[in-house]
Amino acid sequence: MTENLDLRDQKILYELDNNSRVPASQIAKKVRLSKVSVNQRIKKLQNRGVIKNFVTQVNYRLLGYNTSRVYYKLQNISAEKEEEFFNFLCSLPVIGYVARVDCSYDAFSVAMYKSIEDLDSVLHKIKEKYGNFIKERNILPVLNILYFSRRYLSKI
Repeated sequence: MTENLDLRDQKILYELDNNSRVPASQIAKKVRLSKVSVNQRIKKLQNRGVIKNFVTQVNYRLLGYNTSRVYYKLQNISAEKEEEFFNFLCSLPVIGYVARVDCSYDAFSVAMYKSIEDLDSVLHKIKEKYGNFIKERNILPVLNILYFSRRYLSKI
């Protein structure tokens, strides 16, 4: 189901995407609504599932972490075993994000680790448990992440 949003809801999402901690009063000024209206609209967007949560963007590199994306192409795996594979990835402490994808790979995860040995240890655990189902694995170190506002959220 695609959600249809009016221009004001789009502008509110745009402002929240730039900084989800900005007070509703500041958003209200930018979108030319009252603070009460902005709060009501945000609550409706949450209730409809358009806004799932408010996220903090952490610079993991400043905390001493390296980040890599790990892509998996799976083979000969049942739906139950695939679900188990995804749940296993999600349970690993160094894995911060897991997604099913529809491209040349079936899954990718984001690993955050202090040392290459930490990453190697986790990859070994995954291979040990699900190696028969992994046709291909690609590891891409993330050098830099650029955050920018989602201009598509608003027709400003």
